[in-house]
Amino acid sequence: MAEQPISAQPDPERSKKPNENLSEQPAEIASSEQPIEEEQFDEEEGFDDDDYSPAFIEEQVRNPPLLPGESQNDFELVFESYEFGANGRPKSGSEYLLVYQATTITWELMRLDRMKIKILAYQNRHAAEVVYRRTFENLSAEGESEDIKTSARKWGRRYFADPEFRKAYAAKLEAAGYGAGAIEAEAFLRALPSLATIDRQIGALERRLLNILKRLDACYAARHPEAKVTRRPKTTRPERE
Repeated sequence: MAEQPISAQPDPERSKKPNENLSEQPAEIASSEQPIEEEQFDEEEGFDDDDYSPAFIEEQVRNPPLLPGESQNDFELVFESYEFGANGRPKSGSEYLLVYQATTITWELMRLDRMKIKILAYQNRHAAEVVYRRTFENLSAEGESEDIKTSARKWGRRYFADPEFRKAYAAKLEAAGYGAGAIEAEAFLRALPSLATIDRQIGALERRLLNILKRLDACYAARHPEAKVTRRPKTTRPERE
């Protein structure tokens, strides 16, 4: 008998495997590895969202040493500018204390700058009366009282209350050789002793601030700026009666 040709039989092992689309495999692999890539990106960037601020610093920031009219929100903005500085961030109680000290000194410097403007403004009225008494013979108008002091007080009130009167009198002062800025110059001379004292205070505060910032930078340089550190858990203390 002639041999019958052997027909190809399906491989039972291959039939058990489902058909796979090889073109889709790279996409599946990529999608499964995507979270790993994102996690590695975060590690490379060194993001650290841990809160290292001690409780006593948080209490001070919530109740800062403010004068009437000063803003707590502005104080917190100054604190945050030092807390998240370009050279690093504090991660210990001592570093946070330096940050808070830098904040209070900066705040006091800003306060003293505002105080200088207020002192000059405070002297304006007195300066105007002084200039009036010095120029009374040249600038006196008809109908004014012979009492120079009384007339000077009335003139001072009108000078700062009436812009047109102030403009006209400034022209008279300039014509008399005193210059349009005579009152401002007199106010500056009267405020100069106080301004000199404030400038000495500003210089001392600036030196303290520079020293604190140098110490803070030294602390950051002694460790990796994004290194995680061990921190104690915050405890809730009972309020004092």
